[in-house]
Amino acid sequence: MGTNKHLRSLLREKREAAGLRSAELAERIGYKNRSKGSTRIFRFEREGVASEELVAKLIEGLEIDTDEVLGAQRKDRAGWEAWVDEPVPMVLIVRLMPAVYQERSLPESVTTEEDAIQYARDFARTKRFKVCLVLSRRESVWIGEDGGPGLKTYAEPGVLNIPWMQTRGTGKFLLASQ
Repeated sequence: MGTNKHLRSLLREKREAAGLRSAELAERIGYKNRSKGSTRIFRFEREGVASEELVAKLIEGLEIDTDEVLGAQRKDRAGWEAWVDEPVPMVLIVRLMPAVYQERSLPESVTTEEDAIQYARDFARTKRFKVCLVLSRRESVWIGEDGGPGLKTYAEPGVLNIPWMQTRGTGKFLLASQ
């Protein structure tokens, strides 16, 4: 799911309407290295990836009305809510070693959340692996090697709720083949 689709569109449209290239905008918002700033602005416009500080500087530097920003954010949140509520199959993600994960389908006999959690706990305990049971796009349960009760976590826009690692500023999913 793309992040900040409406907000990044709004900012790009305002930048283009002002006749500014990204390097010029980078300088306007305080970057001494125009190339670095331009790259960050392009990355936000293309992928929705940026710090809150950069987004705030872009909004201020382009003099965008607060109501327009809030409207774009509301649309982005509504789109994310619709996406995160779409049904997906439950899946078990097994941590084989640091930064290496394997996705495993649950047996067909596992059909309820309670059954899935019990299966994941038993799997973790017998195989001695940490696991993440993805119940939906919104909810995951993280279970340690001892098969303990697990910690349920909930997704938020821009925050991954499955195992991931960061390399050079980008989130990467590292899954081994099954």
